[in-house]
Amino acid sequence: MLRSLALFSIFACVLFFQSTRAQSEDVAEKAQSIKDLIIGNVEVYMDPAIIDPNESARMVCIIKFKRKPDKSINSIWLRTAYDEVTNKTSKLALNLGDNIINVPQDRFQVTMHDSTKDNVFYRNFTLTVTNATASDSGHYVCNHLINNEHFRNSHNFTVSKAVTSFWNANMSANNTVISGHERNEINLNCTVRHTSNHSSYFLGGVFISGTKEAKRVNISNQFSRSVTPRSSFQKDLSIENEAQVIEPSFLTQLYDINFSNNSFKLHYTHNGQYLHCLGVNKKNSYEKVDSVVKLSVTHAPAFKCNTVQKARLYDRARKIVCKVYANPLDINKIYWEFDYGAGKTKLKLGSSKGANDYKIEANSKKQSDGYAIVEIQFARVQKSAFQKYKLVAENKYGKKDITIELKQKISGGSSGNQLAAQFSLLAIVFVVVQLLVRN
Repeated sequence: MLRSLALFSIFACVLFFQSTRAQSEDVAEKAQSIKDLIIGNVEVYMDPAIIDPNESARMVCIIKFKRKPDKSINSIWLRTAYDEVTNKTSKLALNLGDNIINVPQDRFQVTMHDSTKDNVFYRNFTLTVTNATASDSGHYVCNHLINNEHFRNSHNFTVSKAVTSFWNANMSANNTVISGHERNEINLNCTVRHTSNHSSYFLGGVFISGTKEAKRVNISNQFSRSVTPRSSFQKDLSIENEAQVIEPSFLTQLYDINFSNNSFKLHYTHNGQYLHCLGVNKKNSYEKVDSVVKLSVTHAPAFKCNTVQKARLYDRARKIVCKVYANPLDINKIYWEFDYGAGKTKLKLGSSKGANDYKIEANSKKQSDGYAIVEIQFARVQKSAFQKYKLVAENKYGKKDITIELKQKISGGSSGNQLAAQFSLLAIVFVVVQLLVRN
């Protein structure tokens, strides 16, 4: 009896000890931090990380546990991104399901998948973006809230797009004209703002054209290129319904590709032309940004014409034509000088000398802000017309002239007739000689 009582007491003590130990282990395990259950760090993958507009991308966030936590996991995507409409940084929280804030729900989708493999618990938290725009570029944070503890990782996502372009120069009041004097260096700075600074995604630079719509010529080799990241700090990015704030982290979302004048100098032919600060996503892309300014170049008169021109004797309505550049352009200070009668004469535009077949008049065929096409016209070309003509133009920057010689052009028809007559004469002589020889 005593022996049985002793054995029962020993057995009861063993059971009590084991129960106490199990309870202690269970309490210890429950007291264990959730961090001790996590395997590694939160992983975030982008597929792909840089895309073109209207393409799609997927962001996958993975967290692994030794076992499934007995506490609920509150998962959320957070984004700080550039808004191309407001030109500011915007914040966005993307929850699981349809609770999406300030974005088109048909472009953003958040899904979650829990699974267990080899005694490891996985949570895959995926954000899919379709028909992406530049505003979707930014810093994305995947955050898991478990028992008031945050577990997160992040990744930058870029939609490659030229957002805007602008000039920073000495412009006129309307900010569309750049003024300067010929041959002077001018402070020109062009900036193209892009979501990427990678050459595979960005093409652009400084171009010049005759009109806004004309073919552009690349002059970027006359400008030095630099890149400035446009940075902001990710602050006050709170988890929804939580007071705790994610730690501030450095965020770079945009790049300013700057082109500064290095060797470009104004020329009189640039007056009235257009400079383009152009940015495109890729070669031959129809999507581009183009900030256009007009050049106003002040200069002394200059000329563009052939210094030797020809006319046939007695031709009617023949002209000597020349293009005169000047800024400012004063049409009243342009005239012709040439020999007339016993001396020299000056012929202003809009005036004439002589009458009928001997009439000579000076006119301006076309005129714009920076040039005029001027001409001197002969009613009928006389022998006295074949001489040198001086065209003179003047403005406040100087007085310039050019000499044009009018030469006689021999008629091709007359030469041909003379040659034919000579051959005919030789043929007659040959026939006569042959007859005399036979006789």
